[in-house]
Amino acid sequence: MDCDETYRKVIDADHEGYALFDLAQCFLDGYDLSKLRKDMLSSDDVGIVSDGLFVAAEIGGLVVQCLPEIRPLAESPDPDIRKSAISLLSVYDKA
Repeated sequence: MDCDETYRKVIDADHEGYALFDLAQCFLDGYDLSKLRKDMLSSDDVGIVSDGLFVAAEIGGLVVQCLPEIRPLAESPDPDIRKSAISLLSVYDKA
């Protein structure tokens, strides 16, 4: 699997949902996903933010790193982002 290509598909929202699972597997296999945080948070595209949250949920550890940015998304006017953020916070935000 070409993890760079999979990552590009996720960030460009050019995929059917499977790419999210593939990217999570890339991460588990050692692929560096540190750029996901920056790319996800610098995007104005609601789909990319939602996909980024989904990927973060799939790979758990990334959620904890992103908590400071995810907390404000719980107040997002977009219902999908708000729901995803609240769901992640309910599981991972123990502070």
